[in-house]
Amino acid sequence: MYTVAFAFIVLCSFGALRFLGQTTIWNVDGISQHYPILEEFYRILRGTAHQSLFGWSWNLGLGADQMTTFAYYVVGDPFSYLIALFPADKLELGYQVLTILRLYAVGLAFLVFAKQMRLKRSGSLVGALIYTFGSYSFYVSYHHPFFLLPLIFFPLLCVAIDRIYHGQSFLWLVAITAVVLISNVYFAYVLAIGSLFFAVFRYVDLKQKGELVRPLPRSLGYFALTVVMALMIAAMILLPNLLSMLSSSRSGSAIFANGLKFYPAIYYMKLPNAILNASGQMYYWVVMGTSGLTLIAMIWSFRHFKKYLMLNILILLIAVGLLFPEVAAVMNVMSTPSNRWLLLAQLAFGLVAGRFVDHLDELVPADFKWFLYGTLLLFAAIWVSNGFIFRLQAHHLMIYGIYLVMLLVIAYALIGDFKGPRLRFSILALVIINAASTGLGFYSSNYSHSQGDELSRGVASHWTTAFYDYANRYLAKHDKSFYRTATTSDYYSLRSAGNNIPMLLNMHSISSYFSIQSGAVNDFNKALMNSENTMNNPTRNVDNRTTMTSLLNVKYLFARQDEVGQSKIPYGFKIVKNRKGKTLLFRDQPVYSLGNGTGTVIYQNKYATPLAYTQTQQLSSSSYNKLTAADKEQALLSGAQTSKKMSGVKTVKATTTAESVPYKVTTTSIPITTVAQAINYRLTHNTNRSLSANVNGDLSTADAKKIRGFNWSGQTFQCHSVFNCPE
Repeated sequence: MYTVAFAFIVLCSFGALRFLGQTTIWNVDGISQHYPILEEFYRILRGTAHQSLFGWSWNLGLGADQMTTFAYYVVGDPFSYLIALFPADKLELGYQVLTILRLYAVGLAFLVFAKQMRLKRSGSLVGALIYTFGSYSFYVSYHHPFFLLPLIFFPLLCVAIDRIYHGQSFLWLVAITAVVLISNVYFAYVLAIGSLFFAVFRYVDLKQKGELVRPLPRSLGYFALTVVMALMIAAMILLPNLLSMLSSSRSGSAIFANGLKFYPAIYYMKLPNAILNASGQMYYWVVMGTSGLTLIAMIWSFRHFKKYLMLNILILLIAVGLLFPEVAAVMNVMSTPSNRWLLLAQLAFGLVAGRFVDHLDELVPADFKWFLYGTLLLFAAIWVSNGFIFRLQAHHLMIYGIYLVMLLVIAYALIGDFKGPRLRFSILALVIINAASTGLGFYSSNYSHSQGDELSRGVASHWTTAFYDYANRYLAKHDKSFYRTATTSDYYSLRSAGNNIPMLLNMHSISSYFSIQSGAVNDFNKALMNSENTMNNPTRNVDNRTTMTSLLNVKYLFARQDEVGQSKIPYGFKIVKNRKGKTLLFRDQPVYSLGNGTGTVIYQNKYATPLAYTQTQQLSSSSYNKLTAADKEQALLSGAQTSKKMSGVKTVKATTTAESVPYKVTTTSIPITTVAQAINYRLTHNTNRSLSANVNGDLSTADAKKIRGFNWSGQTFQCHSVFNCPE
């Protein structure tokens, strides 16, 4: 029955995107991080990549260890290895299938947990659907699919802990803990805290009920042994990953909780509506929206507070935790106040709903009064926080409508002969409809304009080859030496901090976009005050600075055709020409919704330093540290800056080489400050009449066919937005 219900909900929710001709590949991190990494992992598994997983790669920014870089995404994800089963031209499909497989496993994990918690079949099924299809699951499925993994692991960890309390083998906990440690260090941190809370609350619960089989000292001994054995099993993968994270750009870089004592007022105002809804604005990763039945079940559980004491206290702690940014920061590895820990709360939501369904036949009219009072309190909070008005999104009203229907069904059951299997089946049907509606709320064109945030079919696979308009193929053919590349800072206007597609094209780009980046590379960029520096992409394109670009061995620079002679090109870079002495131009390869609307040209740097070279001098630290960023990069051309003085090497004083020159600024054009102005500029400077830049007018059927990823069905399309065009 779970499989049938799962298939129906997936068909309604994910099927809406499929019907629109779109994928679950997000046009931000999906195409910038997750899809390129999965494609590179595919090549590694199939043996077609230029290096193995356990080795150094020069295609990861300035160079990085492949395994520790990919460990955050695919190395410990058992589902990612299944991508090797797909043909090379079906990786987009594989990406989506693996997402749905992970989601299916989320529900299976809850069913195992429900059996351990002795839920009945009906309660187990309803709880599994609520746990699987909460707003959190939908959100990460569409944006960060590997974040479904902790939703699979957490119920299994809880089952293994409970088995220890019941006198059963602890080896299950050892195995699952080892898998979690290998999977992702961040997940391991969050799940460790969640497991600790479960262990404490479950112990007290079993102790009160007299169901504890194994005494606490022995249980603690097994827990300690579990940690030791799991660490030993996972050490080969865990230790390099842990050391990499501790020395990464993220380590110690964030201010705890962003310095907040409380969240901004808008955050608290949005919380009441976020209980059952998640589509719309999201603040600090509060993706909590659960089924309406969960809210009814929590009210019922609070009415029987002592009977379900520990579960009720846990739900209250979740509510309190949402109020303080310090809680989110602690759960987010002592950094920013991101409420991604709400993935743990989904288990409590599924459990309380499952228990409620198992006791449906025991409801009395007094319970319904509590349901009404709780509903009125929620609606009052939404009304007040929404500015004393009920003007909500259409989808939010739909969710509340389903919630009210649930109340009506329960009311009818209390006053009429409508209990037993009929009542449970009605509740199940409403839970399924609620789950499907939650999914539709994210990306159905009837409820949201966000469907444009997911790429159309064919776009990802095409962009990963046409990223440079095939200019990379020219370089690969005509220059067999090692070199690094970069792009002009506005070659693509991306919503993300970078892009990993150059990794697939073997262009040794100095830019990369990973969650784990070298702290040393980050420190280098900060020392030279690289204005493009971010934690996830420390180097980017170094703002196209002349000396810094050359220091990093950038031999070739990809630039937009429509900015030749206008954009800032570092000194020493000369445009590459063909045999006839004309600029070598690579015409635009239209990519629907992602193309930059212009062709590509290549600049070659005659001052690029080799990848590796030695210095005969070392710089005096005291004099070097006093220099400006511009002088520091110049000084690095004459000597090496070392962490400590090396004996036998000449020390030279770093000096100022920059000169101040008089200048004045005159306005030659009106600056572009709005999206509309940017659209107009791109259209008027569309040198090649590129189809990917034609974003504000009709496309003929012939033109529509030429754009990869544009869903053509034999008619003319009107596109109204530079970013999101309806199919």
